[in-house]
Amino acid sequence: YLYKREELLSEKYIKDEAHRLCISTAKLPSVQLITAGEFGLELNSFDIGATKVDLDKNYNNNLASFDTEFISALNDTSKRGLHFLYGKPGTGKTNYLRHIISSIKKDVIFIPSGMAESLSDPGFINMLVTQARGQVLIIEDAEKAIVARESNQNTAVSTLLNISDGLLSDILNMQIICTFNTDIKNVDAALLRPGRLLTKYEFNELDVVKANALSKNIGFNRVYNHPVSLS
Repeated sequence: YLYKREELLSEKYIKDEAHRLCISTAKLPSVQLITAGEFGLELNSFDIGATKVDLDKNYNNNLASFDTEFISALNDTSKRGLHFLYGKPGTGKTNYLRHIISSIKKDVIFIPSGMAESLSDPGFINMLVTQARGQVLIIEDAEKAIVARESNQNTAVSTLLNISDGLLSDILNMQIICTFNTDIKNVDAALLRPGRLLTKYEFNELDVVKANALSKNIGFNRVYNHPVSLS
């Protein structure tokens, strides 16, 4: 209770004591998972350990400049659209996602590969509209949501287009990160249009110099004569 009468308790005293007693705690990185609730789909947040990924040691040289651009775009509240992270299995895409989740300021929703086809379900859209505006959506192993519609009548592609650059994008104001192993040539052409696709990065195998330096650093001491995957 704040008393204006100085003889009881001064305003300055209250402010000083409040400041002294407040404890600031750093917010742990977290991801939100979609679960089935009593009234439909809902989001539940789970803290994850902060992950320090040494980009210089674990990836090729061109990732560092992309990373700066990527994090800046994700933190920009005025941007909405798609980001593609793709490459062969074992090249470090999931490891890099841990770094991204620990580095950005926004909340993150994680969609596992088995739910990619559920993007077009009304319950999923309703959950996004009511609980997920302005957040970052990560779709891992997103092949089922991004491959060309001509080949399999993919309705998830249409929903992804609407979320990233259609009428729904005006409501949701979301950015979507899709990771996948398939060749980018197999992605629906509409998803690759400038303005809709904000950034993309292909994870390649570590070059020989990087691979040998990492091998020595972690104690493998194995010598590589050709590019190899991070795994």
